[in-house]
Amino acid sequence: MTNVSFSRLCMAVFFLCAVAFPSAQDSIAKSKPHIVSIFPLGVARGSASRVEIWGRNLEDVYGVWFASQGVKGQIMKVERIELEETETAEQTEERGPGYRALVELRADESASVGRDSVRVISPRGMSNAHPFVVTNHPVVLEGERSHHTLQNPQEIPIPVLVSGRLSEKGEADYYTFEALPGQQIAFHAVSNQATKAGGFDAMQLTLYEYGSSWFDPNRPTRLRFSDEARMTYKFTKRSRYLLEVSGFVGISGPTVAYLLRVAPMGASIGSSPSSDLPELQNPGIELVKREFCRNLEPNRVEVLLGRTVAMPRPEAATAQAVPSAGVREGGAGRDRGSSDVRFPVAAARLSKSADGSLEPSQPLFLEGAIDRPGKVDNYKLKIKAGQRLAFEVETPEATLPEFNPKVELLDASGQEVFNNIWRRVGGDNNQWMKTLQSKTMYTFNRNGEYTLRIQDITPRYGSSSFKYRLLIRPLVPHVGKIELKEDSINLAPGQAGRLTITVEQEEGYSGEVAFSLENLPSGVQASTGADVPPDPEPPLDQGKKEQYMPKSQKVTILVVGSQGAPPTTLPQVARLVARAVVQGQVGAPVWSKEIPVMVLERDSAEQTRKGS
Repeated sequence: MTNVSFSRLCMAVFFLCAVAFPSAQDSIAKSKPHIVSIFPLGVARGSASRVEIWGRNLEDVYGVWFASQGVKGQIMKVERIELEETETAEQTEERGPGYRALVELRADESASVGRDSVRVISPRGMSNAHPFVVTNHPVVLEGERSHHTLQNPQEIPIPVLVSGRLSEKGEADYYTFEALPGQQIAFHAVSNQATKAGGFDAMQLTLYEYGSSWFDPNRPTRLRFSDEARMTYKFTKRSRYLLEVSGFVGISGPTVAYLLRVAPMGASIGSSPSSDLPELQNPGIELVKREFCRNLEPNRVEVLLGRTVAMPRPEAATAQAVPSAGVREGGAGRDRGSSDVRFPVAAARLSKSADGSLEPSQPLFLEGAIDRPGKVDNYKLKIKAGQRLAFEVETPEATLPEFNPKVELLDASGQEVFNNIWRRVGGDNNQWMKTLQSKTMYTFNRNGEYTLRIQDITPRYGSSSFKYRLLIRPLVPHVGKIELKEDSINLAPGQAGRLTITVEQEEGYSGEVAFSLENLPSGVQASTGADVPPDPEPPLDQGKKEQYMPKSQKVTILVVGSQGAPPTTLPQVARLVARAVVQGQVGAPVWSKEIPVMVLERDSAEQTRKGS
């Protein structure tokens, strides 16, 4: 086990490796094969197909490697092609000529349905991982006949899963289908392209109805547009309709591939629901939604305690809660409604104080719905001085951006103590940014009665689907989210590769984290390292960041290959494991990640270094 302390990292190994061998690893990174695109972007489980892999430095690839079991491929042919530079940040750094590899690919019945990734293998190492989808339903290829205008669309059945690509600059693909009265159809596309900023998938969808205008008898009527590559529409009459698939601000070209799913709402394609097409990009709004859609279980505190070392159980939240009665504000003309109070944990231990307030001995759950515009749910709380509490909100049905739950706490005089809106300087450092947070932390410095208010941030909206669950619990110091920057290592004999890890310290966690890198190839070892931090930028006003965000630190692990490390013809999957360490005691694993590692032949590594 390699112990990595947040306060003391081993400096010697890092500087020796970084100073002695800076060019070899850089050369490997620049000359390794790089996948730009794969088409088709998906394959059905239990079927075989021929796919094209486009990229750079592919001239001597000899193998295909998938992240999950059950998918196999064989290189049939590699040919030189002209490959234009793309706009994404990662690919503009590519070097080397363009190639296309033809691969015979098969997904067994045992293959897992959903997102996968593919790499190619060469003597100069393994490539980057490119997203790929394994489906339960046959994938229909777009037709060879041109369907790039409204006048010549490709006809598709419903439901269907289509694999296509926008081969020419500025191209859009058109599909036609028939819909019935009252039928609600979902349209969803995923692609191998994010926008230049990486914020969301580059595909966008437009739905048309055949029609005409004074200026053009063949001009269709636009019914709906979505730049989020996902939309639904309820049709009112039986007719034929048109769907346009295009790229955000014209993103297109032979390397832009997509999967399009069209299916009635609630229907299945094969044995997979129509909503199960996995996202291949990481849209920013989806990351925010994920925080609000997490499931707050009754054993939430026990789960968090599992992310640290066994320690005295934190004191239970002794907040007393009473839902307020429904009162109409005459001036504002809106309701202050009450919601259900639920104590799903140890409910039998609830007692009442003299004034009728509930005194739970366990974390407190509140549950309700903003089911009409302008509704505000209020809860009376009695909180003791010194309590350090977390207020976590979950939206089990509608969520951002439709339902935006605002949580605020007022003291007995009606002054706001806090809310869940994080306000700080952002953008070009000359504007304020405000974002809703799913968790707010606060330390109370006095006893008192408080009012907790929950509403939609925009009072104009309300719906029965605007449901919320709010958990009030004591803070639990624990290891938070762990992220690994690198997803693989190509290692030259006698050289060192690097793993850069970001670790979040949630709710005041002050312990350490021990990392171990297991199942490394023969002759390869892991050591700790440290980076020289960059010069700090001028501080910006981050608002009350400590109420919403954990502290974080970076950890560097060096993977060092000995001079005699035997080469590997295929990647060997190592496993990086993290454990919490508190007061010298090591806890159970809290996180793990598989990392393919490949040791290159000495001749290949040496040729790469000299060629650079």
